[in-house]
Amino acid sequence: MGASDIDPSTPASFDVFFATNARSSTGNFQSYSVNGVQISSLNLPTVGEGFRRDVEHFQVSNPAPSMDVQMTIARSSPVVLTYLDYIEMNARRGLSMTGSQFNFRDLPSVGGGNVGNFSLTGVPANGFVWDVTDRHIPKLIGGTAVGTSYEFTVDLDSLREFVASNGTAFLTPTFISNVDYQNLHGLEQADYLIVTNKLFTTQAERLANLHRANGLTVHVVNSEEVYNEFSSEAQDATAIKTFAKMFYDRGVSAPETRPKYLLLFGDGTFDHRNIVSNSNYLVTYQVDNSEHYIHALVTDDYFGLLDDSESIGVNDELDIGVGRLLVSSAEIAKEQVDKIEHYMKNGSTLYSTQNTNCFSDEGSSTFGDWRTKYAQIADDEEFQFIGNDCEPAYEYLKVNHPEMNVGKIYLDAFEQVVTAGGERYPEEERKINDHMERGVLVMNYVGHGGEVGVAEERVITVPQIKDWKNIDRMPLFVSATCEFTKYDDPDRISAGEWVSLNPYGGAIALMTTTRSVYYDVNEYTIQAFIQRVFTRDDNYEPHTFGEIIRTTKNNTNSNSMNKRSFTLIGDPALQIALPQNEGCYR
Repeated sequence: MGASDIDPSTPASFDVFFATNARSSTGNFQSYSVNGVQISSLNLPTVGEGFRRDVEHFQVSNPAPSMDVQMTIARSSPVVLTYLDYIEMNARRGLSMTGSQFNFRDLPSVGGGNVGNFSLTGVPANGFVWDVTDRHIPKLIGGTAVGTSYEFTVDLDSLREFVASNGTAFLTPTFISNVDYQNLHGLEQADYLIVTNKLFTTQAERLANLHRANGLTVHVVNSEEVYNEFSSEAQDATAIKTFAKMFYDRGVSAPETRPKYLLLFGDGTFDHRNIVSNSNYLVTYQVDNSEHYIHALVTDDYFGLLDDSESIGVNDELDIGVGRLLVSSAEIAKEQVDKIEHYMKNGSTLYSTQNTNCFSDEGSSTFGDWRTKYAQIADDEEFQFIGNDCEPAYEYLKVNHPEMNVGKIYLDAFEQVVTAGGERYPEEERKINDHMERGVLVMNYVGHGGEVGVAEERVITVPQIKDWKNIDRMPLFVSATCEFTKYDDPDRISAGEWVSLNPYGGAIALMTTTRSVYYDVNEYTIQAFIQRVFTRDDNYEPHTFGEIIRTTKNNTNSNSMNKRSFTLIGDPALQIALPQNEGCYR
């Protein structure tokens, strides 16, 4: 990098922004040299400190007027990994105009009561200077032309921004495209907001019509419209949040008019600039910490925290139910809406047209005792997954929801078999498949897992998930495990995504994890979930998935941001298919 007309009497400052991952226990440092002269060094973290962001600031005294800068960064140990972000150089230079348009300011001269005398050289006879400190109210600066210089005096009680022009060559806007007329601010209050990629509008409207037929008011808008109106066309998660907040704020005096649900109708990725792949159909919210294995969260909670004081804090509470459908093509969009419609019209109490009081299969294969079944799968770590997670849930249901039949599928209860691929539980795998095929209302797995399945013994795998054909008996699938539905990874379709995307069955919705989660977060989340999922509202209707997850998240007794990893993949306005009549309980 280089610069000209540098003021040698003022030091040039440098900021080096980088991250480190220590793999050595001692002697870790990094040195910085400018034009062959070492200027600074910094001690780096040691093993155990993990990833760390750093900024090293240093100065070069008496810089050369024409400064061609060559910076060398050296590590003391090759086992210390450093990741350079960018280098920022800040130097004071002479006030001489370059180019046809020239912006300048003078930070050191700012102060109460100060007056600045500026002499800008290189300004042609028809040139001029504007004060653009307030870009909405630019002001022409009155000055005096002295040869090729332009001199003027202004108050410097605050930092002023100026722009000089040669008066002939002006910057002009470049046409990109027409923007159709729109007025999202003119929309009336609604129960349900669906934001979709415009490629999927047809199926998003089809889903909206299913809910409209049930009495919900629904708005379907595409993301480009939201960006146009709420973020000056920039792809920005906050634009979607602000769109939802507009309706939320309007309902301050009439809370019953506030929206209850927000659906993000499109798959997303951490790669907002499409550098890795072109698969960002609907923007995600990524927390600031992007380096830590667990803390680098993607969370849709951000879109549902709508009070003025809320952002993404640990104790902030969701104000609406937020869900996402992992749609990346028109075909998948149709398949997802097909599944929802099938579940709606054959499984929900509101949509069912059957005159069936209990579990008769007459007229619909979706009726059956599967609606009173809850299956909990526990990894083979008895104290935590069975003792702290599953058994307390069982004891709670036995007392508070005796109508629910709890199926225990604990790995420790099955024989472990050694195969060429490692240790396996074939009977456990068969049991899980049997529960999926016969049907359960809710299936919950607690234990170790990842993007390709759950448990070290692989009791649930991607090929297994793809083979599930339970379209008439789809559960709410809960995964209290690590990264099961890491949907923002463009390089892989995770196991949890396949549970949702399976067009022949799988799950109707998932309360699932997108990153690694701590034991205690799993424990507290399951405790809050089990106390809500089988309850009914004041009209004795089953709750919607959005309401179940919203109240679960708000009542999870954890002070860890890690709880934000749990995400609803599914339609938040869809009711869980509890039996229609209490007399059906057996």
